[in-house]
Amino acid sequence: MRYILALLFGASISHAYTNCRSNLHEELERERREDLEAHECRACGQIDVWEDGNCPEMGYECDETLAITTRVLSANDCNCAQLRCRATHAFIAVNGQISGKLHCKDRKWWTPYHETESAVCARSCGLNVCPLQPARYFLEHPSHRPLVVAPPDAGHKCAWAECQNGAVAKPIDDSSDVTFQGLARFACSGGRSWTYTGPEAEVRNLKFVVCLSNSCQSCTKELITITTTGQGAHNFDSAVLDSSGTCAILKFTCKGPNANIEVNGDSGVISDGDDGAVDGVASLSVECNSNGTGWMKGGAIVTQVECASECRTLPFADSNAVCTSIYHCYEPNFVDGDDEGWTKMVCVDPNALRREEDNTEIAPTCKGGVWQVDRDSIDSSTKVMCITCPSVDTVPDDGVEPTVSEHNKEVTCKSGKLTIEFGDGGKTPVTSLKCSTDFVWTATGGNFGPFKSLEELVNQGVSWKARCIKPTQGGCNSCTKELITITKNEPGAHDLDGDVIETMVSCSFRTLTCKGTNANIEFNKGGGVVTDGEDGAVDGVAKLVLICSDDGTTWKLANYDIPVSQIECASTGGLTCQALPFDDSNVVCGSKYKCYEPEFKNDEVPAKMDCKDPGALRTRNRTNVQKHL
Repeated sequence: MRYILALLFGASISHAYTNCRSNLHEELERERREDLEAHECRACGQIDVWEDGNCPEMGYECDETLAITTRVLSANDCNCAQLRCRATHAFIAVNGQISGKLHCKDRKWWTPYHETESAVCARSCGLNVCPLQPARYFLEHPSHRPLVVAPPDAGHKCAWAECQNGAVAKPIDDSSDVTFQGLARFACSGGRSWTYTGPEAEVRNLKFVVCLSNSCQSCTKELITITTTGQGAHNFDSAVLDSSGTCAILKFTCKGPNANIEVNGDSGVISDGDDGAVDGVASLSVECNSNGTGWMKGGAIVTQVECASECRTLPFADSNAVCTSIYHCYEPNFVDGDDEGWTKMVCVDPNALRREEDNTEIAPTCKGGVWQVDRDSIDSSTKVMCITCPSVDTVPDDGVEPTVSEHNKEVTCKSGKLTIEFGDGGKTPVTSLKCSTDFVWTATGGNFGPFKSLEELVNQGVSWKARCIKPTQGGCNSCTKELITITKNEPGAHDLDGDVIETMVSCSFRTLTCKGTNANIEFNKGGGVVTDGEDGAVDGVAKLVLICSDDGTTWKLANYDIPVSQIECASTGGLTCQALPFDDSNVVCGSKYKCYEPEFKNDEVPAKMDCKDPGALRTRNRTNVQKHL
């Protein structure tokens, strides 16, 4: 019984102790809420932000827009309120002094020394605040000079500097450089960046500023020696002096396969591709130094350069006497390395390349910067040219003049008849006028009087000219075949099976025939087409009938007034043929030979009748040997 009472008594004590602790906790919470609302060091009001009277006179830049923030108070601490500047590197300034933080006391804001009703955020702008370019920068930019920074003074609130001959600045956002001409003044700002202060409009937020030299326009080309002593060395393709910028720039350009520029002997090499583009070009740009005494690259003075490439184009001999009297000349093509690494000079015609000095045919090749002919080295200054037939004197006829193709390969007439006039009054129409493989003009057709050919006429020194003679009005019997271009471009295209001009009493008619399975004739590059069967018979034959125009300059569709300038014949196979009948009752088969049936091959173009033994095929009424039908 005593034991039970003791337990009950103990439980009563424990319950009273718990209630005591709960009341104490509630009291503390109440006191802290009162402190938060009304305690003298935690109840200061908002402070006024004023630059006037608060900002230091020198060495600091103040900004009323920079936020002043209070320390966050909570019910669980006993700290007093404090004010500070939210921005990095910014401090509270009061009465011209940097005060750091402000503390709340007696419901008022206090510096360490006195109370205040206003403040402002200030950031240092004195020496060693704004960044400067490192020394290595000026080794790479000889025309630039370091910014000499002065401390704040009576006329300058912040650290400042001047450039007498212009300046270059890099913005904080790393955008394009900004260039200032002439006198340029700069001041360090509290944001740890430079501000251009004049004499032009202000420019802020500059990361770096460097001054420009005033003597870097006076360097001359002669300060650099150009050599050509190494293998594959040759003259530079260009060396251009550019004085349009702040300092003079000299740019060397070297061209050729694997082009490269040697700098100061073995000190360095600029190669094709160093600029990101492998295009057969190497370039080097050097800048005049601040004293005007040398060209700089990468912090070093450049005194010697040499251009070289594996192979360089042989010069073109365009002024050679041969080119103005015997032949027409054009520039050879420079063909960069074949599979074996050889570079070549070639012409349109394989045998047209000539050496200027003796007009001999050559086929030069190059490797490692050395040109060779038949394995013998030749000088890289050897002049060469491509020859072709000499230029043709042409005579216009009623506004129509012969057309001479590129490199004088052929002379044609777009309208009228191609005619050659020679000697004293000689004249003859010709079918064609072309340049031969021996580079002399040859003509087909025509009557050259006492001369067998145009070549003989030329060899005898007789002058001649080409003319396109237009027929007179009403000459509709004078159209030539050359007025229509015959092509074979599309699949199944082949030569015409017939092309006949019939001269009638009225005008000339021209019948074009195309044979084969699904035969067709396309004209005017798809402008129209004539197919097998349009004449009423599906017989593997397509025909196109044309009529000569009244002035003899154009072929037109016979039934429509549509000029035709181009045609193409095409089919999908040979004519549709049937096997010839086998006749074993022939007298020959019963007495002289044993006969067997020939094989009909209709899967070829053209279809064939053939025997196993070559020469065994016979016809009934002919006993002579036929290879095949």
